[in-house]
Amino acid sequence: MMPVYVWIIIAVAVVLIAAAAVVLLRKKGGKKDERELLLESRRRVGDNAQSVDVLLVLASGKDEMTDKLKALQEKLKYLSPSADEKVKAIDEKIRQALDDVKIELTKSKGSKDRGKAERFLEDIEVQIAERGVYTAR
Repeated sequence: MMPVYVWIIIAVAVVLIAAAAVVLLRKKGGKKDERELLLESRRRVGDNAQSVDVLLVLASGKDEMTDKLKALQEKLKYLSPSADEKVKAIDEKIRQALDDVKIELTKSKGSKDRGKAERFLEDIEVQIAERGVYTAR
């Protein structure tokens, strides 16, 4: 028969191993894996490209703006998904700028004025270029 202190040592070892396993599982479970991050990025890219459809409707009758929006939509469609947090932030900035374009096009629905909307489109172009720096790595 084993002495009592051996059983105590075994019990403490089992408890420590179980505690370490719980800590490791929580750390791993809290983070999204790269595949999930890429899927989210692909969804954001697709949503941004689709939101241009609404802008095209709002810009109908403004040929120059429509051409710019179509070119932008093509660029947005083919952006590479990325798990990088900086790219996620840029995608969010693009989404916000698209919302701003929508507001400006709604305001200027009847007029030919598109000044602010064009500035927002230029901002989006800059964001796309900046995004390319992070996805080219």
